[in-house]
Amino acid sequence: MLFQLVDDANSQKEIAQDAKRCNVCGEVKTLDQFYKTVLNKDGLMNLCRPCHITRQQSYREKKKVLSFKGAAPHQKYWLQENKLKATAHRKVAYAIKTGVLIRQPCERCGATHDTSDIVAHHEDYNKPLDVVWLCEAHHKERHTELARMEKEKAAQEPQVDMVNSPPHYTHGGIETISYIRAKLDPVEYVGYLRGNIMKYSSRIGLKGDSVEDSGKIVWYAAELKRFLTER
Repeated sequence: MLFQLVDDANSQKEIAQDAKRCNVCGEVKTLDQFYKTVLNKDGLMNLCRPCHITRQQSYREKKKVLSFKGAAPHQKYWLQENKLKATAHRKVAYAIKTGVLIRQPCERCGATHDTSDIVAHHEDYNKPLDVVWLCEAHHKERHTELARMEKEKAAQEPQVDMVNSPPHYTHGGIETISYIRAKLDPVEYVGYLRGNIMKYSSRIGLKGDSVEDSGKIVWYAAELKRFLTER
């Protein structure tokens, strides 16, 4: 009888070793019903293959709602920038779990993960595993420094006047408006100016920069007034 109980216990143990419970559907399934992963001690995912496939399909459907291709023009830069950032963060988290990256003390104050939150700071999100280890305070400080440097760099660069002198209209040594004015008779030139005023008025809020378009309306209106006054 004792030997039979031992055999039954060993049998149950063997069954338990060859099976696993899915955290999503709650069913006990054989190990071949789970995908492999290096993140868990048993080398298997915590949800079974059907549940994993269902979850992946759900993620793909949600991504279609705010896909980069279907986004509004003013959202494209924001989505692209945050997509790159999120991808870098995921790769760092995976590298830490798998031991590829080891969290180091803060490079500025020497604080460790035991005394402060140490984060992986990216100078360039295109290099996800090229990180600088900083505590929370110095991480915020570094981003403030980068924002200030970007602002100073923008202030030093020559400002392009997209209303009064767009660079694509002065290419070749002569402004396009001067060439048009020389080629059209007065009636045609007045019609050209009026047409541009109507064009930029009708597209405000629908295409391009609304502030820039309003500036062009003012410019063409002033040019029309100047031309009619000088005639």
